[in-house]
Amino acid sequence: MTLAREVECLQLYLAIERARLGERLKVEWAIDPALDDVLVPAFILQPLAENAVRHGIAQTPGAGTLRIAAGATDGMVTLELADTGPGLGTSRNGRSGIGLANTRARLEQLYGDAAALRLENGPRRGAVATVTLPLERQGTMVAA
Repeated sequence: MTLAREVECLQLYLAIERARLGERLKVEWAIDPALDDVLVPAFILQPLAENAVRHGIAQTPGAGTLRIAAGATDGMVTLELADTGPGLGTSRNGRSGIGLANTRARLEQLYGDAAALRLENGPRRGAVATVTLPLERQGTMVAA
């Protein structure tokens, strides 16, 4: 799936969450339009956004922000979702949920060691999920 299509799908999901949370959910986009034709696994962003909304923004009083960014350097694409929620606490004892485990497994199956999912606390607060994967553009795939 292209990154442009992945973003369209994510926008649909976030519209549902905005209907639920109203003004409490702010979304910022920082996606380089030059990456629209980059290939990414289908629905790679949705479980990360769901985690950010459910475990981050929905857990804090008042408004929260979800920032979705994409960039590329040195033949790699970086997708980043950052929220302004409480961050990664100790309530899960360091365990990943099903969505994160499935996302890591999908990346490993598709890219081996060439891709990764990293989850960490943000610099001030909140959590940041970062996916890195090889940059491949639509139309440049080699037929099997």
